[in-house]
Amino acid sequence: MHEFSVDVALLALRVGAGLVLLAHGCRKLFGWFGGKGIAGSGADFAAIGFRRGRLNALMAGLSEAVGGASLALGFLTPLAAAAVLGTMLVACSVHAPAFFALDGGYELPAVYALVATVVAVAGPGELSVDEALGHPLADAAIRVTAVALAAATGCAIAIQRRIAVRAQA
Repeated sequence: MHEFSVDVALLALRVGAGLVLLAHGCRKLFGWFGGKGIAGSGADFAAIGFRRGRLNALMAGLSEAVGGASLALGFLTPLAAAAVLGTMLVACSVHAPAFFALDGGYELPAVYALVATVVAVAGPGELSVDEALGHPLADAAIRVTAVALAAATGCAIAIQRRIAVRAQA
């Protein structure tokens, strides 16, 4: 059983990161908070080498918005964390090689990927919807498998994009 302070820390981590991810997703999906919506985000995705830019923008926006909201609630946590992790790994590849966010680097998506990994492996804590529902998907093997599959999928998408960009050069 977790100590209460660990549960409060997991709650703060989930809610803080989850709500920011939700906002990022809403920028892509709806144009809220100064975003471009699907049409503009899709054009941006196509410009940086994604074949089907609009579809990839939709998937990234949904992963951020739904994954972020679900993380914040601690609901189906391994699936939420996997959605966020895969998307953030792709975002890291887009922003590499620069590291710092002020330089257009991958610093911020790397932090979100780390948060998603920690929450997936640790679980959402006692102060979560998953706890209230009796820990759906709480098995450690499910949590680790979700992280592994998300990492593999994110890396595969990033590699596919890199190959497409090199082919266009």
